[in-house]
Amino acid sequence: MKHQHKNISRRLAAAVMAGAMMVSMVGMTAFAQQGDPAESEYVYSTGDTFTITKHLKIPAYIMTPDVTFGFTITGATNVGEQTIGDIPVQAGTTGDIEQTVGANFDPGTTVPTVDRTEDEKATFKVNLSMYNAPGIYKYSVAEDSTNPYDGVTYSTEAKDLYVYIQNKLDQDGNYIDENNDKIPDREVAYVMLVNAGENPEASAYKDDSFTNKYGKDESGEDTVYDLTLTKKITGNVANLNDEFDFTVTINADNVNDKFVLRQQGEEDRIIGDNEGTVVTLGNNESITIYGLSAKDTYTIVESYGTKEGYTTTATVDEVTYNLNGGLTVEEEDGINADVSVVYTNDKTASTPTGIAMTIAPYAIMVVAAAGVAFLFLRRRHSEF
Repeated sequence: MKHQHKNISRRLAAAVMAGAMMVSMVGMTAFAQQGDPAESEYVYSTGDTFTITKHLKIPAYIMTPDVTFGFTITGATNVGEQTIGDIPVQAGTTGDIEQTVGANFDPGTTVPTVDRTEDEKATFKVNLSMYNAPGIYKYSVAEDSTNPYDGVTYSTEAKDLYVYIQNKLDQDGNYIDENNDKIPDREVAYVMLVNAGENPEASAYKDDSFTNKYGKDESGEDTVYDLTLTKKITGNVANLNDEFDFTVTINADNVNDKFVLRQQGEEDRIIGDNEGTVVTLGNNESITIYGLSAKDTYTIVESYGTKEGYTTTATVDEVTYNLNGGLTVEEEDGINADVSVVYTNDKTASTPTGIAMTIAPYAIMVVAAAGVAFLFLRRRHSEF
C-alpha cells in the first residue's frame, strides 16, 4: 500500500508539473508569435521592473517645478472574454504592482529661454509572489492627483497595463523550483502599456507615457503668473537720473521652487524662496519675475538711500497706496493673475507764495502813492 501511495503521489506531482508546463508553453508559444521582445514594437518592457514616462510641457522662462508625479495601478474591471494570442486575459489584483520611484522633476540651474517638454520616469516592480499561476493579467493605470501641485494641469488619460507571467526555466528548458514545492517559480515575460480600450497587439496604439502641463492649461490659459515691478519718477524738481534700490522677496509655497527674474539690459537671474533679491531701477525701468503660483506671496521694499524730498505712492493693479510710512508692498493672500506694481517717486516744489505775501502790502502802498501823485499833478496842471 505504501508503494502504491508513493506511486500515486509521484503521478499527481508529475501531472501538476505537466499542467503547469502546458500552460506555460501555450503562453510562450502565443507570445513567441510576436517575435523577440526587443524587436516587438508593442511590447513595452521585459522583466519584473518597468517604467512609465511623464512628459511635462513648460513655457519659456518658467522654471521646472520641484514636483514628483505618481501613478495608481489597480486591477482591471473590463476584462470580459478578452484574449491575447489565444490566451485568456485575467483581471489583476490591486497591490500586485508597486511604484518604487516617482517621476521626480527638479528646477535645475539654467534659465529656460524656450518652450520645452521635460521627461522623467516613474519605476514599478511586479510582486511575483502575488501570482498563483502563469497567464496574462490586466490592470488600469491612471495618474495620482490626490495632492495636486499648484500650476500643474494633470493628465486625465487612462491606460491599460498587461503583465505576462510565465514559469521560470533554466538554460536547459527545465522548470526552476527553488522552494521544492512542486510549483515552478514565476517570472515576468513581457509588460505592455496601451491606451485604455485599445488592442495591445496593435503597435500603433502602444503608449508608455502621460503628459502634463505646467504654466498653461489645455486651453492656453495661464496657471502660473508674472510679477512686474516698475519705477516712475515725477515732479518739477525731481532728478530723472535718480535710481532707487528695491528688495524683492518671493515667499514660495514650495521652498525648493525657483523663479526667473528679467531686467532689460541685465543678465537674467534665478532667484529662490525668501532670498531677498536687490534690484536697482531708474525712471521707467522695470523687472519681471516669472512663474508665481496661487499660493506664492511677495514683499517689495524700496530704499531711498541718500535721496530726500520724495513722496512715494505704489499702484498695485491700478489701485494706488500712499507708502510714505514704510515704502513696502506686501501680498499675503497669494495671487491668481499677473501682478503689476508701480512705484512712483514724486518731488514737486510749490510756488513761493510766502515771499509774495510779504511784499504785497508795500506794493499796494507804492501803487496808491503813485495814484495820489498822478491826481495831484494832473490837478496842478489844470490850474495853469
